[in-house]
Amino acid sequence: MVDTLSDDPALQKNIDDTHRLILSHLEKELGDDRRYGHHDPDQQKKTAVLFSGGLDSALLAHIVSQEFFKPKLYSIGFKKSNDLNWSKEAADLMGLYIEQVVIDVEDIEMAIKHIVHDIGMDNPKWMAVFIPFYLILSQVEESSLILGQGADEVFGGYRKYREVDEKEAQAMMDRDIMEIIESEASFYHKMGGHFGKRLILPYLDPAIIEYGKTIPFAHKINEDQNKRVLRLLAEDIGLPSPIAQRPKKAMQYGTGVSKELKKILKRSGTGLEEYIAELK
Repeated sequence: MVDTLSDDPALQKNIDDTHRLILSHLEKELGDDRRYGHHDPDQQKKTAVLFSGGLDSALLAHIVSQEFFKPKLYSIGFKKSNDLNWSKEAADLMGLYIEQVVIDVEDIEMAIKHIVHDIGMDNPKWMAVFIPFYLILSQVEESSLILGQGADEVFGGYRKYREVDEKEAQAMMDRDIMEIIESEASFYHKMGGHFGKRLILPYLDPAIIEYGKTIPFAHKINEDQNKRVLRLLAEDIGLPSPIAQRPKKAMQYGTGVSKELKKILKRSGTGLEEYIAELK
């Protein structure tokens, strides 16, 4: 049975603590700690949220909307892609304005070249994720962008964690967290800097990562749900249930980028690693 609100005190504490830590990170990053009278009225003009309509980005957008200001949302994808269709519906449910960036095949080919040459990111494993990220950054007007990266690794979002026993799943989560911290995140920030954008990644706050390691595995994943703590937090603070309980769809698939990238590689007669090597 899917959880709604928790009547388990230990689980509820995990939910409340996670909320507090996310809010603390946003207060710090937005320069807005209203408990001490600090408030920057211009932050709404400076800060937006990268938004797919999924749990991770929607939860952050909802907290910002509740506690600070109504943020502008950005989504990206091929025309009629899952992310474009759902993000508009989700934004309407949340009462937030969204700007949608529609991309095409030429955009993918251009983005790969710039990611390799300008950013120095040539890892085939990450390319399909960084393509839409590069393209959305090129369109964002605001100087700061809030991202949901890291939630899957910290709170147990990937399907693979449910396909192994708890010990192995936790080991996989620890490895994935280290990879994103030590390698992947630096390219996010480098790409942000390339476009003059400051990136805000609450789920990768060291305090949240360390707290996530203390959350019992059963509070992250059970037979019905992944990211239980985040889903229950979302329900607790009023995020519409269709968003809070929506199954995960990774950015590269929801945007349609992965599908179109495969077509590009098929036409070129190469694999992604070779395709990237030829650009160097």
